[in-house]
Amino acid sequence: MAMSSLALTGGFGFSRLIYSLILPSMKVHLGLTYTETGLLATSSHAGYTVFVPVAGFLATRHGCRLVGAASLVGTGLMVLLMGLSTGFAMAVPVQFLVGMASGGAVVAATAVMSAWFAPHKRGLANGLMSIGLGVGFFLVGPLVPYIIATFEPNGWRYAWFSFGALVVIMGIVVGLFMRDRPENKGLLPVGQAARPEAADSVSTGSGLASVYRSRALWHISILYGVFGFVYINYATFFAAYLQQEVGLEASAVGNAWAISGIGIIVGGVGWGLLSDVIGRKRALVLAFLSLGAAIFLFTIPGIAGFYYLSALLFWTVQPGVPVIMGAAVGDHVGGRLAPAATGLAILFLGAGQAVGPSVGGFLADSTHSFQAVFYLSALVAVAGALGLIPLQTVKGKA
Repeated sequence: MAMSSLALTGGFGFSRLIYSLILPSMKVHLGLTYTETGLLATSSHAGYTVFVPVAGFLATRHGCRLVGAASLVGTGLMVLLMGLSTGFAMAVPVQFLVGMASGGAVVAATAVMSAWFAPHKRGLANGLMSIGLGVGFFLVGPLVPYIIATFEPNGWRYAWFSFGALVVIMGIVVGLFMRDRPENKGLLPVGQAARPEAADSVSTGSGLASVYRSRALWHISILYGVFGFVYINYATFFAAYLQQEVGLEASAVGNAWAISGIGIIVGGVGWGLLSDVIGRKRALVLAFLSLGAAIFLFTIPGIAGFYYLSALLFWTVQPGVPVIMGAAVGDHVGGRLAPAATGLAILFLGAGQAVGPSVGGFLADSTHSFQAVFYLSALVAVAGALGLIPLQTVKGKA
């Protein structure tokens, strides 16, 4: 669980979500438009989308440990290279490679949990895994603005350098200590009394082909893409909106980001446990509706407290969706096929993430405001909740 948490934090928090905090300074110094900054985020998510099915296949064949460690080291090296960007033309392909490598880390971090935990423990276990990401947010919030302010005019470069080096180290640690399956240590999955094969009785079949024949898995994956569109617009334009449209200082924005870390710590565990109790589908419907409410709250002008409340609510809910989705995937295919199934689900997540920033950046440039971006994202979140209603369940827990 600790190694999965480390891989998730490095492959997601310290490589992709820090882009939102670095974006305002990077935009100014490289002379980028909002459309271009949106395309940079899209490039990262396009790379993520391209590689996650491959990562899922490789993790199924060669293990999450190898794929996770190699992906984290690659992610860190590409993040270091982002600090050397001279303009849009260089940053686009580098962001694409960041996305590819980080996709492998996220697949490994998520999929290995299904092998190590019995179905009735997966929601809580995935939630506990997200604690590391929350701690990362809490640290990044004040640290990135501090680095940028201290080393101006190149502070944004030093921010990329710092976190790139950290992610490389995290990859080495994961390679040393992650284990693919409990059998490797002579153990059974946590919460399971029988042999591991018995826990996979909910699997849709005995081979990889069964993963791609599961209608429920395709349903889950499509809705994961909807979630990707919703959350990435909020995450990408969070700091730019608060600094350049609302007029908050960078330090205040960093504090809001740090508060988000508290939400992630509480939310990941809470949503995972809730999904174990009331079922995956009910928990997901509630999460999608809550995301929509948080984004709408962000659009209310003139009251600074609403921005902090929106951030806390959004990031309390946001980790719940990946936590529940990861558990639901394990419920449908079992631990043995979870890497391949996770790769398929994250493929759609990446597609939603790739489309979101391009649409958001275009709307921001066209309307000279981020309001339309957030209104659209809130409406899509509600549509996602409605799309969950016909989802097939597994033993009442999907």
